[in-house]
Amino acid sequence: MQPKLIDNETEYERALVRIGEIFDAKPGSESFEELRLWALLVETYEAVHHPMEQPDPVVFVRTQIERLGISQNEFARRAGIQKSHLSAVLNGKRQMSNAQATAIAEFLNVNPSVLGFAPQHKAA
Repeated sequence: MQPKLIDNETEYERALVRIGEIFDAKPGSESFEELRLWALLVETYEAVHHPMEQPDPVVFVRTQIERLGISQNEFARRAGIQKSHLSAVLNGKRQMSNAQATAIAEFLNVNPSVLGFAPQHKAA
């Protein structure tokens, strides 16, 4: 099976099977280059036909607070945002601002897009 653009679910399934067959290819080998190409083709098809949903920002932050095993106040302090603002966001009383999302994303070492925002660039 030669790599080609994936146009439907049948071709997508075949591509996944082929990836499984050559998954352990050695870097630099012809099979490895084929694997890289199939992965790119599958990724492109999935972006259009099987897009991943963005997590709800509030659920994401709550999950991270729980994962870290810290209080909301400690999370706000570490992220560098006001605890009252974090509380209001988590309780649905106010929207998260771009600046808050950027601070939280920086603290968690994730892209602000996870929180529904574009990264802010700091002025030089």
